[in-house]
Amino acid sequence: SISFQKFVFYAHNQMEKETEKTLLKNKNQRNQRAKILKNTSVFIEEKARDAYMESWFHILFGRYEEANKHLEKLYNVVKEIKSPTAMYGYYGLKGMAELGGGNVKAALQNFELSDKTDTYFLFQKALAFRAVGQKDKAKKILKDISNENFSYWQLAIVKNQAKTVLEKL
Repeated sequence: SISFQKFVFYAHNQMEKETEKTLLKNKNQRNQRAKILKNTSVFIEEKARDAYMESWFHILFGRYEEANKHLEKLYNVVKEIKSPTAMYGYYGLKGMAELGGGNVKAALQNFELSDKTDTYFLFQKALAFRAVGQKDKAKKILKDISNENFSYWQLAIVKNQAKTVLEKL
């Protein structure tokens, strides 16, 4: 959706007020949709999305304690979903929160449980490997990201960063 794209753009350009405004607008729209549909699955999905987006917002602006409060809410929703991929987003964001908070080993443990094909979280995992001195593992991930030829939002955000970090390793 356009509001998600705005969120990604504003957040990754550290435009906090615009990001928060877009986040709240998107949340209101999604919750109105859930109320109209009156579907339990949709309600649960939106509750998880709200916690995910709030967590991500706080991570991107360096508020890891606040992010962890929303991650706990996310965990409590997605742990009940009967899907092998339901926890991927939680573990990816938890890895980012741990990495940002300086707990690199916990970050790596969480990234190991996240989606192994998600370029955005893989970039963060490479940064964690770099932080613990595992440069070869970081280089492999960064090279893969740098050589990717497809176009999608995760790659748009991290490809040039991956090249820059790779050059410095």
